[in-house]
Amino acid sequence: MRAGKPALFFFIVFVRAMRVLRPGEMSSSESQADRTTPREIEPISDDQMVEYFDLYVQTYRKVIERYFHPFREYLSFYVNYPYLTTLVRSGPSGVMCFRKPAEVAQTNVMLWSQLPPGLSTFFDIRDHFDAPFATFDFRPRSYRPTDAEIEATRAALNHALELFWDVIEQEKFTSVCQALIQAEGIEITTDDSVDGVGFNAVGRLVLAEFGGFRREERWAFRFHHHKSSRVSAQVIRDAENEVQNSDYDVLCLLTSGDLTSIGNYVSVTSEKVRIWDDAVLNYLVNRHVSVIEPEFGGYAEALARLDEEFRLRGGADYDRVKEQLESCPTGQRHFAAYEEIGTEILRDLFAHTLGPARPQPSSHDGVHRRDVLFRNTQGSAFFRRIADRYRSDFLVVDFKNYGRALPGATLESAAKYANKALGMFILIVSRRGAAQGSRSAQIRLFRDEGIVVLSISDDHLLEMVARKERGEQPEDVLEDLLDELLIAY
Repeated sequence: MRAGKPALFFFIVFVRAMRVLRPGEMSSSESQADRTTPREIEPISDDQMVEYFDLYVQTYRKVIERYFHPFREYLSFYVNYPYLTTLVRSGPSGVMCFRKPAEVAQTNVMLWSQLPPGLSTFFDIRDHFDAPFATFDFRPRSYRPTDAEIEATRAALNHALELFWDVIEQEKFTSVCQALIQAEGIEITTDDSVDGVGFNAVGRLVLAEFGGFRREERWAFRFHHHKSSRVSAQVIRDAENEVQNSDYDVLCLLTSGDLTSIGNYVSVTSEKVRIWDDAVLNYLVNRHVSVIEPEFGGYAEALARLDEEFRLRGGADYDRVKEQLESCPTGQRHFAAYEEIGTEILRDLFAHTLGPARPQPSSHDGVHRRDVLFRNTQGSAFFRRIADRYRSDFLVVDFKNYGRALPGATLESAAKYANKALGMFILIVSRRGAAQGSRSAQIRLFRDEGIVVLSISDDHLLEMVARKERGEQPEDVLEDLLDELLIAY
């Protein structure tokens, strides 16, 4: 044995708390940050509550009658109207809504303290009111009429999709599943050799990690058409055991049914299993609506028309943001106000896809001052893309409160914020966006230094807000601008 310094052995114990987050779901840290962020809202009156919930039903019925008239008799929330609605309020904006069929539509409001003794849970209260349709929401919110229209429209579209999943045949369900996987950018194989191992399709994914690493995984896919049944924990456990004994890293089960509560828990705590149930399939259909068009053209048409209608009208957040931007003057004197407004808009837009905002840090030497940094948690395909291709561990945002379009020199100046630590992707937020002549500067920066500088305007911010209100991905606006730059290059 060699003499010298004693060997040091480090034993590191990792406590695994792996959890897969479903689309739109917050992590524990994000949820904690969301709870601790102060939110000021105006007191909600009983009249506002009644107006919101009555308008919700009216809007829902209008959308069904206008776009899904042939299917209305199969939609229980439509056919059981009118309703006796009871709103049980708790706190400034918390409310439970209980609806049951009645001869005449009527809405009553009461406080939690006015409930009969012994009703301690939501389900107890639902049974007390004999309400087949019941919801609750205790988030701080405003209950504006436009919120009711947007949420009711989204519910009508989701109910139409649920009906579609119920009636679609297995062969067509398989075709839709394959198309959705491919629309997500996954190259799959569906030949006879796949069937031999019991899977409907297999594919490879390349996922970005920290430090510039990339991870390649082999995924297997199976399509289960559960028309009216739920996916149990046992089905998921069987899938987990099966993939453990295979050469694949993950087994993804696509099902038209929804998950039981236990099944949902298993699906998000297993490293080897992903479940794309009806809620996830609905999410994917709305991202890639052309996939469903051959089988359900009426849905694609309805979504396109409603998309245009809400884009022209704007929604609750859209109106608020538009008012904020229009009331903020241009110029250096009002820069801080514009930066604050813009940061809040981006924080709301990407609450589930980026980390918290870090305003006004400076580089180590104090030379380069970046207005805002957002940690790139890669919560969507676009942010994974820029992390993978441009090493963007952070989204660097530079605000300019100019009253004119930005010249190419301003884009070149902002490019100085890019570096190996933060990444090579910079976003400039300015009132008028970039001037037409700035494209050459963007191309030169990308060609010579590998730096992507995108510039968005107030109009782009409003478009992203409108997209989020419609249930779409706001970052699609950024992806379009990035694609335009790459095509021009």
